[in-house]
Parts: sequence; structure tokens; C-alpha cells
Amino acid sequence: MISPARGRGYKKPRHLQRQKKPGYTEPQAEASHQDAPLPQQQPPPDVSDHESGTEDFGLPNMVGQIPAASTNSRPMANTTPQEHLGNLRTEANRLIQGSISTNTHKAYQGALTNFKNFLNSCGLALVFPIPIDHLLNFIAHLSISGTAYRTAALYISALSYIHKLRGIQDNTQSFIVKKALQGLHKKRGVTTDPRIPLTLSILQRVMLALPSICRSPYESVLFSTIFSITYHGLLRVSEVLAIHRAHISVEGNNVSILIPRSKTDQMGNATTLHISRQPNADTCPVRWVLKFFRLRPDSGSLLLFTHMDDKAITRYQFNCMLQKTLQFNGIQGHFRPHSFRIGRATDLAKQGVSESEIKALGRWESRAFQNYIRL
Repeated sequence: MISPARGRGYKKPRHLQRQKKPGYTEPQAEASHQDAPLPQQQPPPDVSDHESGTEDFGLPNMVGQIPAASTNSRPMANTTPQEHLGNLRTEANRLIQGSISTNTHKAYQGALTNFKNFLNSCGLALVFPIPIDHLLNFIAHLSISGTAYRTAALYISALSYIHKLRGIQDNTQSFIVKKALQGLHKKRGVTTDPRIPLTLSILQRVMLALPSICRSPYESVLFSTIFSITYHGLLRVSEVLAIHRAHISVEGNNVSILIPRSKTDQMGNATTLHISRQPNADTCPVRWVLKFFRLRPDSGSLLLFTHMDDKAITRYQFNCMLQKTLQFNGIQGHFRPHSFRIGRATDLAKQGVSESEIKALGRWESRAFQNYIRL
């Protein structure tokens, strides 16, 4: 028998050739494996994340495990089977990434980046499943660096999410890792939200300062309208800046705003808010929306709140204008865009509105709204 290692074209030396007996027939050789290419070895699941070529949680590796189409499947027109499979992988990636919100995706991406930086500082490589020792050392690092418990829990949750995507053992759910997080929670204690409520009285002073700060009357009306409906509608800044012109209307004494999607509505069931006219003319949302409609130029932008040059308002600009108005009034404190939502919830509670109604108005799905009421 010829050893496969000797390769094709090998010929036995004469002294090793056996004499063939009369009538002997050479047996038919089975299909040789020498001529077939060696199968390409796939990397095991617990390898470094560098091979994915992306920072997107290693999704290409996971989706790459989708089985190839069978011979009975019908590929899309004008595409080869390989191209068709590539299209399916791309669509699978898109669907998986679309299962979480953009903000959650960014938060998880930041968590992965922080974990990689930690590993680099320790001279360690990123491998999956992540060893328990690496996770424990990471939590210890977060504890020493003064990271808040909620931030640390977010980081570990992000790493858990990546393991689930890859379909591999999730060491973040191990007993000892959970205990380390629990210890960090006890060490930090209950943290209070540093953001100060922007109540109606502060809102009035903020809006009265806008004409002195803004570059034009249009900008003044623009931000007055934004601030008014953000407060009265208990809106998140991401929601108010995403309002389309077709999604808002004034009907009698009410402003109706369609919110197609929000933090607590990732499936896009949509919600319509009805904000009523307020007795305080300086902050009344109906008054400001009508005034803004008269000034807003016709443009090709679908968004409602844009500058005169048709550029959309950003979160940075929202916060920057808020800080300028507070500074103009000499108001100090940790005010942020979410302070409008906190302030409105606080004012409603002071007016005697029930907790269940406040929860419904703010579209909260849990009892987290109680953290927004500062009495």
C-alpha cells in the first residue's frame, strides 16, 4: 500500500515491487483523498475577537454559522448561491442589531471598549467565553476606579449579551461573578440621582431668558417651543427632537403629538400625546406651537425642529441652550435635559395627581417613575 504522504507519482523501487501472478488483476483504487483540497479549519468559539474585523459584538462570527442553502432552495434572481447566502447573513445581522435600541447598542459598545482597554492594560487578550478570573478582575478594577454600581452592572450585562449572541457559555452568570457585583452594590450603597428638577417656576425664567440669548427671534421661538412641550409632555430629549412635522397638530385647546417609537416602545406601537393649554401664557405649549408654525419655513426636512438653514437641532445644542439660560438667570445646579421630565413629574405630584396617572402620562412601565418625584 502506498502511503498518502508520498504523494502522487511515487514509484516503488524495483526491489520492493511484488511479482504479479498470472491472471492477477490490480484492484480498483477508491477515490483518493490526495486530490481533494483539505477542508478549511474554522476557529473555535473561544478565540480572540480580532478575527471578526468589527467592534460589533462579534456578530459576523455568529451569523456565519447559518447553514448553507440546500440544493432545493431557490436563490434570489440574478445572484449566485454564495451571493444569496451573503445577503441572508447581512439581513440576519441587521435583524439582530435592530432588536435593541440605538442607545442600548451604543452603551453596550462602550462597555465592550472599556473591557478591552482593561484587558490591554493587564496584557490580556479578549477570548470567548470570557474566563471568570478576567470578569472578577474587571469588577475589582471598576471598584477601585470608583465606577458606580449601575455602570458596572451595565458593563457586565453587555458582556453577557455578547455571549448569548455567540451561543456560548456565559460566565457572567456564574455565582461568584454575581456575588462580586453584589459586593460592589453594597460597597457603593444607594446612589441618588444628581439631576435637579426643572420645575415650572424655573422653566418660566429659562424661557424668558431666551430672547436675550438666542441669535434671532426665530431661534428664540424655536427653543421656547421645544422647552415648553418637553416639560409639559414629559418628553425625553430624544423623543422631542425626533418629532416630524406631520406628527404634530393643534386641535382646539390641545396639542397632539405622535411618538412613533420610544425607549419603552421598541416595537413601534406608537403613542399619541395630548397636551392641553396652560394658564401661564409664558410657558403654554399650545401658544408656542402655534407661534412656531407661523415662523417655521417650508423646507424639505421631515423633522419639525430645525434651524433656518434646515439643520436639525442636536442634543448638544439643546443642553447648551439650557445651560446658557440658567447661567443668564444665575441658577446653579446639576440641570440636564432630563431635568424637564423630572421637574414635570415633581410638579404633578405636588398638585395631588395620583401616581398611576403620573406613570401613564410619562409612559413609564415600571415603578422607576418614583425616582423622578422629588418632594
